[in-house]
Amino acid sequence: VLDLFDMLLPMLSIYQEYVRNHHYSLQVLTECKQSPPFAALLSRLENKPACQGRSLETFLTYPMHQVPRYIITLHELLAHTPHDHVERKSLQNARQQLEDLSRQMHDEVSETENLRKNLAVERMIVEGCDILLDVNQVFVRQGSLIQIPVDKPKTRSRLTNFKSEKEAIRQCFLFSNHLIIATRTSGGRLHLVPDVGKIPLADAILIEDPSDHESSVCSMSSQSSGISETSSGSCHIQNRDFKMILDVKSGSAQPQVSVHLVAPTIQEKAAWISDISQCMDNVHFNDLLHSSMSDTSSVTMPQSIKNDPKLFKDDVD
Repeated sequence: VLDLFDMLLPMLSIYQEYVRNHHYSLQVLTECKQSPPFAALLSRLENKPACQGRSLETFLTYPMHQVPRYIITLHELLAHTPHDHVERKSLQNARQQLEDLSRQMHDEVSETENLRKNLAVERMIVEGCDILLDVNQVFVRQGSLIQIPVDKPKTRSRLTNFKSEKEAIRQCFLFSNHLIIATRTSGGRLHLVPDVGKIPLADAILIEDPSDHESSVCSMSSQSSGISETSSGSCHIQNRDFKMILDVKSGSAQPQVSVHLVAPTIQEKAAWISDISQCMDNVHFNDLLHSSMSDTSSVTMPQSIKNDPKLFKDDVD
């Protein structure tokens, strides 16, 4: 057996090269999936019975699964090899080299976890989601939230039917640049919610505690209609709700889009608020940094200097 490992160890460079290129291969796959013909072909091949429901990125990890199996085999051999055996030191050396490679593969797979997560979510969405094919899009958190209508209830009939007709459970995925809101089908796939399915955080406003405003609206509505039920409508979600408002481009029929979401607990709401706020701060900081860099470049070379052709001509000897 040791002779076989002696033949294997010099070829570890093949595994090392594959591991080093694993992140790049996933990036290439992500970019290729932006091509509709490629995405259609890949989906057709992955749905074949021979694949057993496994994706291409799953198959890309299989070559790296062999190294842990080799390490287990070496551990078993060492357990049955006497300490004074002539080949024990060689077995220990082989195990050490494979364990070093295994640690390198673990680090590489951890770095690609974000890409594989993005691809997994994108595959679940029936309509597809091209923004998840951006390699700079980092997954932050996911969970179930309740979406309630942004229209304020004003009559008794709307108050009594508010929850049964309007509230809906949404599957929400927070990424570094976008908030994805979807509904889950009976088959486990996802559908993007119309209008608010993809919320760019750069253009969004977060209202952390809209419940006070909602409570006052409910109170005024109850007084005007003679209803004393304060638990109806949006009044029953105090301290667990937050709102995202998206400024739509000018010319749209609807000038502003907003989504009102409710977390299962106050702790869950705090976690969502904290992560969304951090992502929005990062997005705005990056935008400010890029704009300041462009401003700096224009200041260092004024337009009058840029337009002076004499400064860009060599002197004639």
